[in-house]
Amino acid sequence: MIFIERNGGVVLLRNGHQYTKIRTDNKTGAEVWRCVKWRKKCGATVTLKEGCVPSETAHICQPDYTANFIAKTKYECKKKVMTSDLASVPQTYNKFIAEIKETNIDMMHHMPSFRSVKSAMYAIRGKQFGVKKRSKKSSDECSMGETE
Repeated sequence: MIFIERNGGVVLLRNGHQYTKIRTDNKTGAEVWRCVKWRKKCGATVTLKEGCVPSETAHICQPDYTANFIAKTKYECKKKVMTSDLASVPQTYNKFIAEIKETNIDMMHHMPSFRSVKSAMYAIRGKQFGVKKRSKKSSDECSMGETE
């Protein structure tokens, strides 16, 4: 069982499936997690209580270990971008990918390119340092200096 953060929420990666939390039972403390493919009619759920799985329902979707590997890897890369103060975002990404390449060469063709994840990486870095998004100025607000 691995927990990652994605889109402002927590995702559970387990046995090739991904789950999002739908509720917590206040009396027992049990958490109910639903398969992320519920819109595709997979009604599988997992109940967690104190780190154990007391109940689980069957999936109709197939497990996707590659998707879980990529989700976990992207999450770990985002954490590295947040913690590496001096290295640039591309350097951090390339170093992280090189580490993955050494241990999981067969998964490399599934890894996203820097181009496809750079916006998310820069957003995380900006959020870490409290940088606000720049808004585009209209042509009336921009000045080109004095003209003669």
